[in-house]
Amino acid sequence: MIATYVHDIDPIALPLFGNFAIRWYGISYVAGFIAAFFLLRWFVSRGSSELKRSEVADFICLAALLGVMLGGRLGYFLLYAWDDFIQNPAIFLRISGGGMASHGAIAGLTIFAWFFARYKKLSWAGLGDNLVTVAPLGVCFGRIANFINGELYGRTTDHSWAMKFPGELYDIRWPDGGISGVLEKAVSAGALTPEAAGR
Repeated sequence: MIATYVHDIDPIALPLFGNFAIRWYGISYVAGFIAAFFLLRWFVSRGSSELKRSEVADFICLAALLGVMLGGRLGYFLLYAWDDFIQNPAIFLRISGGGMASHGAIAGLTIFAWFFARYKKLSWAGLGDNLVTVAPLGVCFGRIANFINGELYGRTTDHSWAMKFPGELYDIRWPDGGISGVLEKAVSAGALTPEAAGR
């Protein structure tokens, strides 16, 4: 039998000072943008992109900031934290607390590419072909970061090669409402006092 792996990777790659640190998630974004830059430059050198070599860096930087980052952040608040955003719009700028939506980033990148293509008088479809070729690298790095952070785990299983993600216990969407649901049921059944359950 293979021993069950318990996920316990620190999401912080390099602590610096106070709450400021370099996180694996941030590194994954940078790695994705760097990979996209070099791949897009290769397309340009082969004549597979309408972009000029001198435009690649600008395109990637603007796509990263206005497409991926802004779109991902907006997508997160529109879809998952609208009430929090309405109550305190300043949390949009509090990036250290996390909050990105991949589908928001895709929408943001699509809209950005349309404006960029119009401004530079390029084919939006041609630019889109380049983007859909380089984007999977960014998604790949992002999914590695999701694993390091213990996010996006799957369903319950009893396979010997499965992994355990301790963070799932705090997810109310997990079976029985996560640890909160389990504690509540234990209190209701009289197996645990409210004080012991932290109520």
